[in-house]
Amino acid sequence: MQIALPLGLIVCIVAEMLMGGVGLGGSMIYAQRFADSPGVFAGIVEIGFVGWLAIYSLRRLRQWLLSWHVETTHG
Repeated sequence: MQIALPLGLIVCIVAEMLMGGVGLGGSMIYAQRFADSPGVFAGIVEIGFVGWLAIYSLRRLRQWLLSWHVETTHG
């Protein structure tokens, strides 16, 4: 899960970029076409935040579900 979740997010965003969807990837491509640098950088920051949030949430879930395991007791 720790490897599949970030890869899945990357695939979703790239697919939106290629297919021209209305999601985050599509809005970044739209901003790039019209030279909207703040829009592109905002998309980059959003992608970073969503990735961080997903990894943090997965880590907390693992600590909660596997509280008995040695790996989760060390942070």
